[in-house]
Amino acid sequence: MTMADNNNSAGSSSRFRERRSEDIIKAEEKKETSINAIPFYKLFSFADTTDKILMFLGTIGAVGNGLCQILVVVLFGNVVDSFGLNHTSNVLQAVSK
Repeated sequence: MTMADNNNSAGSSSRFRERRSEDIIKAEEKKETSINAIPFYKLFSFADTTDKILMFLGTIGAVGNGLCQILVVVLFGNVVDSFGLNHTSNVLQAVSK
């Protein structure tokens, strides 16, 4: 084998790799474009009664969690206010108002 043959084979293998990577990219793009989108409501077409009950309970739990966070912020605000306004003996009565 001569040096020219070595250079030729190295160049052809790099061209093959480039061509192969281009083919892979084109195939991935074709897969992405061939995915059919479905409407949001069709996601629930396979849900049975158990799934619907669990989704309902999860929604109620999420609403309850959000309400509790608001309640904690209000209570914590009252506690912080009572530290600045009252003596330590009156803190419990000020927070309980």
